[in-house]
Amino acid sequence: SGDLEVLCKNNISAIEHYSNALKINPQAYPVWITVLEMYHQEENWDSLNLCSQRCLALFPSQPFPYLMQSRALLNMDLPDEAKVACEMGKDLLFDNPFLGNKFTVTDVLINVSKKDAKNIEIVLQPILKAPEISLNDRLDILNYLVNNAKAIEFAHKTVSDYLINDPNNFSFLALKARIFLINNETVFANECINKAVSLGYPERLALEFLGDIAQKEGDLVLAKKRWLEAQQKGNYTPRLNKKIIAP
Repeated sequence: SGDLEVLCKNNISAIEHYSNALKINPQAYPVWITVLEMYHQEENWDSLNLCSQRCLALFPSQPFPYLMQSRALLNMDLPDEAKVACEMGKDLLFDNPFLGNKFTVTDVLINVSKKDAKNIEIVLQPILKAPEISLNDRLDILNYLVNNAKAIEFAHKTVSDYLINDPNNFSFLALKARIFLINNETVFANECINKAVSLGYPERLALEFLGDIAQKEGDLVLAKKRWLEAQQKGNYTPRLNKKIIAP
């Protein structure tokens, strides 16, 4: 039933089903990988970190859980801890170029937080253009950059360039909407996120974002309404919960 939920792109229900399966058979490592990947897709960093720890307690010699833990810690603004997890995972890599590229991206992101805007662009341009770096990894890089005030201009230009070649990519549209919101361009942010939803971007994430737009515009009543709707649609991230319970 978890596989069916994945096919239907219902990560929240799928995680629940797979988690129940792991209670019955915690040694099912491929199921752990699936759950970790889905937490990563949902940007649920707290749960990703905790799930990675549980997985590593059972499979300490597997590099992938270290990668996921590193990504989680980085997005929780714990770059030093992320660096430790990343290095431990890299030490376990054996002839796996695909996973090696993902560790390379993570390593770069950890170091990026310590650079100025000019150096960020110099470091990331070759990575973003490298053919061996997947589109999802490029998206991860840009998602992280959006939270870095020193890199927002570079991120905006890069996302816009991607959308010229792939105008219907809902992930990049949602990312551009975030950039518009950071720049206080709420009308464009609203247009962008609605287009992303029409192309398949998850409604539970879009509703949270629409609440963020309302908050930026000073309409806290509408903001809380949208956040609650996001939760009802299956968005259970600690990030959203903090917004809902905030006075």
